Amino acid sequence: MKKILLLVFSVSYLFTHAAVLLTETFDYTATTLGESATGWTTTGALTTGTGRTILNSSLSYTNGGGTYVLSETGKTLNHDYLTGPASPAFISYKPFAEVNSGVIFLSYLYKAPAEQTQSQSELLGLSDANTQSGVKPWVGKVATGTFRFGVTRSSTSSVDIQWGSANFNVGEVYLVVVKYDFTSQSASVYVNPSISSSSEPTPVVVDNSMKTAKSTLSYLLLKHVGSSKAVFQVGGIRISTTWAEAVEGKSTLPKLTTPTVGVATSILETSFTANWTAVANATGYDVKVYSGATLVSTKSITGQAATSAVISGLTAGTTYTYSVIAKGNGTTYGDSNSSIASASFSTTGVNAVDFIRTDFGDGTWGTIASTSYASGSYPSSTIKGFNLVKAYLYAGSLTCPTGETHTNRIMVGKASENAVIEFPILKSVGEVEVHAVSGTAGMSFRLEEFVNNAWTILGTYITIKNPDSVYIIPLLRNANTKLRIANNTSSGLVVYKIATKTYQEAVDLNLRSTSPFEGEVCFSNLKKTITLTFNKNVEKVSGTILLNGVSIPLNTCAVAQNVVTIPVTLTTQTGSNKNYTLTVSAGTFAEVGNLSNSTKAVTLNFQAQKSVLYPSNYTGLIDVVYKDVNSVNCRMDVYYPTNAITPVPVVINMHGGGWVSGAKEEQGGFDMYFNKGYAIVNVEYRMRNEILAPAAVEDVRGAMHYALNHAQEWNIDPRKVVFQGGSAGGHLSLTGGYLQNDRIYDNDCIQYTGEIKVMAVIDKYGAADLITFAPGYSGMLAWLGSHSTDEVFMKTLSPVHLITVETPPTYIIHGDADPTIPYAQSVELNAALQTAGVKHKFTTVPGGGHGGFSSAYNTQYENEVIQFLDEVIAGLPTSIDSQTDASNNLIKFNGNQVIVESEGETYTTLYDSRGAEVLRTAQKVLDVSQKGLFIVKVTAGSKTAVTKIFVK
Repeated sequence: MKKILLLVFSVSYLFTHAAVLLTETFDYTATTLGESATGWTTTGALTTGTGRTILNSSLSYTNGGGTYVLSETGKTLNHDYLTGPASPAFISYKPFAEVNSGVIFLSYLYKAPAEQTQSQSELLGLSDANTQSGVKPWVGKVATGTFRFGVTRSSTSSVDIQWGSANFNVGEVYLVVVKYDFTSQSASVYVNPSISSSSEPTPVVVDNSMKTAKSTLSYLLLKHVGSSKAVFQVGGIRISTTWAEAVEGKSTLPKLTTPTVGVATSILETSFTANWTAVANATGYDVKVYSGATLVSTKSITGQAATSAVISGLTAGTTYTYSVIAKGNGTTYGDSNSSIASASFSTTGVNAVDFIRTDFGDGTWGTIASTSYASGSYPSSTIKGFNLVKAYLYAGSLTCPTGETHTNRIMVGKASENAVIEFPILKSVGEVEVHAVSGTAGMSFRLEEFVNNAWTILGTYITIKNPDSVYIIPLLRNANTKLRIANNTSSGLVVYKIATKTYQEAVDLNLRSTSPFEGEVCFSNLKKTITLTFNKNVEKVSGTILLNGVSIPLNTCAVAQNVVTIPVTLTTQTGSNKNYTLTVSAGTFAEVGNLSNSTKAVTLNFQAQKSVLYPSNYTGLIDVVYKDVNSVNCRMDVYYPTNAITPVPVVINMHGGGWVSGAKEEQGGFDMYFNKGYAIVNVEYRMRNEILAPAAVEDVRGAMHYALNHAQEWNIDPRKVVFQGGSAGGHLSLTGGYLQNDRIYDNDCIQYTGEIKVMAVIDKYGAADLITFAPGYSGMLAWLGSHSTDEVFMKTLSPVHLITVETPPTYIIHGDADPTIPYAQSVELNAALQTAGVKHKFTTVPGGGHGGFSSAYNTQYENEVIQFLDEVIAGLPTSIDSQTDASNNLIKFNGNQVIVESEGETYTTLYDSRGAEVLRTAQKVLDVSQKGLFIVKVTAGSKTAVTKIFVK
C-alpha cells in the first residue's frame, strides 16, 4: 500500500510543480541526433537521405499574441529521410517523465523547406515505447506548394490518419501543438494558436477513434521506415501539461542573472541539498532535478537570499543532476535562463522495491508484441526495473486455476540462449509467486538468487502446457535480494504473472487469496461459498462475518488447514450486476498454536452477474438439468411466453469459449427474440477440462431432446427449432443443427420420439471444417484429444461435411480479420451451402475481429437474423398435420378443414394446446384458420374420437 501512495504523490507533485516536462532546443556541439551527447538514442538505418542532422541556426515564430517562448532559441533539427529498409525502422527517441492521466502537450516549430511529395509522412510525436510511434501528427501533399496536417493517436497505418481540411504552405514556419487527453482518449493538432492565449482554439484535426488509445506516454520519438519520405525542420520543442505552457510567449522584460550552481550536499537515500549563488532582484528560485534527460521534480523556493534547498522524494541508488532558475517579479524583471547542470551525484543505498505485482495487461508495460518473434531471435530490453534477456512481452490471455484472467505474458527464449527474467532488487522477500507454462509439458524453469557476485539456483520447477502452473515459493530474506527466473530447457517458457510478498508479510498471518477475488463478477447460482486462503494454517477465534451487512455465524464456517470456507446464498438482479461486500473483523482467525498472530480485518468486494431481463409475460426456468451424466454442467435456462395463442419458435443458444471456458450465465442479447415472442433455451455444456469430444455435441443434442420432450409444457413448436451460437458455440450450433435426425451423438438422454427437423441455424464466426481448422488451433486439438488426427471422426463433427440438400437454412456472420477462427472457415461453409442449394445468408464484417463488432454491425446482425427467420417461417408448409389414430374413422381432413364423417347428430369441440376450449359446434365441416397445436374431440352417439392436429 505504501508503494501505491508514493506513486500517487509523485504524479500529483509532477503536475502541480512541473508543468514543463521536457525542453529540447538541439543546442549541442554534436552534428547529428545519433550522438550520445544529445541525450537521444538512434536505432535502425536509412538508405538515402542525410538523416537527422543539427543546423547551427534556429527557427523563429511570432503572431498577434507575441513571440513563441522558444523562438530563435538553440539550433534546428534538419530531418532528411528519403528511403530506408523495410526493417528495422529508423528511430530516434528521448525519454521524459511518464504521464498517464490528465492532458499532455507537445509544442514545436515546424518548417517544410522543400516540396512535400508524399501523400503522408510522420512528424515528431509522443509514444509509450521506444520502438513505435504513438500520438503523432502527419503531413501530406495537397497541391504544388501546399500540404495538410493529420493526426493518429496510436496507429502506424496510413488508413487510420485523420486529416484536417486546412492547407498550409511550403517554406513557412508553423507553431504546431499536439494534445493528448487521457480521459477522452483523443489526440488533437493545433496550428498557429495565438501565443499566450488562455484557452484552446478549435483544433485543425482530431483522432478519438482509430486503433487502441494510449494509456501512458513517456518518449519523444521520430520513426520512419521503408519509402516513407520525410523532409522537414523542427526546433523549440516543449512537452508540458498545460495549455499556457504549450503556447507561452517570450517575456520582453530584462532577464535576471543566471545562478551558479554548487555541488549537491547532505546526500541520503531519498534526498539531498541543492546549492547555488543568490541573484540580485530575484523573488525566488526553481530547482529542477533530472535523472538523465528526464525531469524528475521541480521545487520552488521563495526569497531572494535563498541559496540552498532540501530536495526529497527521490529513489535510492540513483544518479541525478539539478539546475536552478532565478524567478523575476514579472513587472521589471523576467526569469533568468536555466543554470548549467550540476555535477552528477548518486543517492545512497540501493534502488530497491518493496514488492513485485506484475499485471502485463494494465497498459504500463510498453509495447506488447502482436506477432511472435522467430525462435532464436528474441530481443532483450529493460522495463519497469525488469531486465528481459532474450525475452519479450507478447499478446495473449489465459484463465489460471485460481480464477484469475491474465492478459499478455512474457515469452522467454531457450536455456541455450541464457534467457532470463531478472527482477528489480527487492528490499525483502517472504514469498515468490510465479504463473508459468511451457511449450511442451514436463519442461521447467529455475529460480535463482544473486549471491557473492554469482547466480545460485534456489529451485527447479516443472511446468505444464495448459493452464498455467502456479508456484508459491517460500523464501525468507530480510535484506536486499536480487532474483531471476531462468528457462531450464530447450522448450519455450511463458510467464503470465510474477508477484512477491515482503519478509514481514510472510512472518505475519496474511490473506493470500480469495474466491471470488476482489472485483470479480461471479454467478449467483454457482457460487455457494466464499473461500479465504491464508499463508499459514488457521483456527477460529471470535469475530463477526457480514455479507452486505447480514451476519454469517462463525460456527457455520469450515476451516481446513489454511483455507476458510464461508457458506453464502447469493441472489441476482436483472439489468445490472448486484454488488456484494464481505467484511471479516480483525482477530476472527489466528495461526494454529499462536493466537497472538491473528488475522487483520478483511473487506472483499465482488458482484453477482446480472440475470437475463425477460418480459413479464415470460416464465424463466433456471438451471434445468437436461441429462443425468453426473456433471454440474448439463444445465440450461429456459424462457418461454405464457400467453402465446399458438406454439412458438425456440432458439437453442450455446456460448463460446474455445471448448474450454465460458458460461451460459454470461449470455444475453435475447431481446431480439423476446420481441418476436420466441422461446429461448440457453445451454451449458461439458468442456474439454471435464471431458473431450464429442461430449459437448452430445450435450447440445441432449438439450434439444429435453426441449422437444417438453414442447407442449413450454408451448414451443417442435418444427421451429433454431440453433444459435458464437465461436465454439457457433461450431456446436452448426453441428447440432446439421445432424438433424441423425442420432449418432444423441447419447445419455431421453430421446424425442418424433422426427427432428431443425428450422434454421444462426452461426456467429464458428469453426466449420475441423480438418482444416484444428491443426492451427491448439484449443481444438486439445478438445479432440486422441482423435485430433482421425479425419473420419473429425468429419462427423465438421458442419461442411454434414451438408445435404436437407440442411437447415443458415445465417453466417464473420469478421474478415478474425485472429482466432479464420474467416476462411465461413467462406468454405458458405460455398458448401451454395453448392448444395441450401438457403443461407453470409454477412462479412470488414476488419472485424473475433466478435466484438461495432454497434452498427450488431444492429445489422439482429435485423438480418430476424428477417432471415421470418423468410424461413414464411416458406414452411401451411396444411394440417394430423396425428389421428388409423382406427378412428370419424375425423377426416382436407387442407385446413376438419370433416366429421357421421350421418347422425355430432358435436365437435376444439381445444388449444393448454386444454382450453376454443369452440364447440354441431357442424360437420370445420375451418381451422389459426396456426398452432389443437385437440379435436368428436362425439357421435356412443362413439368418441380424439386427435391432435398441427396447423402450420
